[in-house]
Amino acid sequence: MNPYYESKGITIYHNNYKNVIPFIGQVDVTITDPPYGEQTHKGARSNTSGNKSPIDFACINSEQYSELISKILAITKRWVISFSEWRFLSDAEKNGLPLVRFGIWIKPNPTPQFSGNMPGQGWEAIGIYHNNKIRKRWNGGGTSSVFNFSSDYLGLHPTAKPLKLLEELVKKFSDEGDVVLDPFMGSGTTLLVCKKLNRKAIGIEIEEKYCEMVAKRLGDTSKGNKKGILF
Repeated sequence: MNPYYESKGITIYHNNYKNVIPFIGQVDVTITDPPYGEQTHKGARSNTSGNKSPIDFACINSEQYSELISKILAITKRWVISFSEWRFLSDAEKNGLPLVRFGIWIKPNPTPQFSGNMPGQGWEAIGIYHNNKIRKRWNGGGTSSVFNFSSDYLGLHPTAKPLKLLEELVKKFSDEGDVVLDPFMGSGTTLLVCKKLNRKAIGIEIEEKYCEMVAKRLGDTSKGNKKGILF
């Protein structure tokens, strides 16, 4: 399977993750942000979208979430870190997935509850899983799984996560030289952080517009893109 982009330890595939992971072999760590559930997608708002949900991609259900985490765990040597619909995590654990911690991303600058009829949502869940075949190890010492970082609101992707949050996750859950997978690449922040922190990275994204955007964000004008485009 040919990559969309490949340069200096960073590889991008324009495809569905199910089609790619059988070909990429083992990775050390996965850090990703898959789709959430229907209720969350419909209720999502941003500071610029008003009453319309900014999310333009399909939602998934609890069963599909457990299936994708299971597939990712099968090729990940250590940690799988997944931003998640919070409702999915208990079902994933019931389905036998090795959930180590229910992590929390706290947002000091959340999107307001525009209707004003109930409290706004100031946090998102993070599923923290680990391959049971290997002893657990991370770089966070005795710190907690609560991460407090403001949103960037860069407008690159409707569910993009903050750069500093991804830096914290990459530093704590992976080591220099590790291969980090993001099978729902989106705006590519995980890949940018890995490049900065001397990790290798594989990004998979079904929407070509994001593959092109991430190649540009990486700022590499070498012969990276399979189409011969110089960014």
